[in-house]
Amino acid sequence: MTGQPRRVTAEARTEALVAAIPLAAIHRLTDPQPEWWRHFLPLAVQFGDIDAMMAADLSLLGIERRCMAALWRLGGVRVAGPRDGAPVQPPITQKEPAAASNLSRNVVGEMRRPLVTAGLVASNHGGITILDGGRLRSQVSGT
Repeated sequence: MTGQPRRVTAEARTEALVAAIPLAAIHRLTDPQPEWWRHFLPLAVQFGDIDAMMAADLSLLGIERRCMAALWRLGGVRVAGPRDGAPVQPPITQKEPAAASNLSRNVVGEMRRPLVTAGLVASNHGGITILDGGRLRSQVSGT
């Protein structure tokens, strides 16, 4: 929507629908009907929010907090919601939180152990389950 080339790539870990709509095509739709922009703007705002969350998470002091923040973001529990307290199994391994928090997989593996002991996450073959997103979030925010 900015007219700039894409600067990131994405990888779907589950079934997903993706739409790549060239800006020229959006203009062909919205030029005759300017009120249709209201349907595109929430997407831009949502992506801006995600970008801001990632930047905020990467600026957290302490590798443990950065790693936990990446876990909750990848698990979809970064913001309080109805899934708090319920187990969430995002389709991730140690590799994704490591990349999202700018850490090695070995460091993430070492940090995972105390989280398992505290009952915040469970580790299983090929994945990580967030047992309580609200408690994990409070660990990161210090509340």
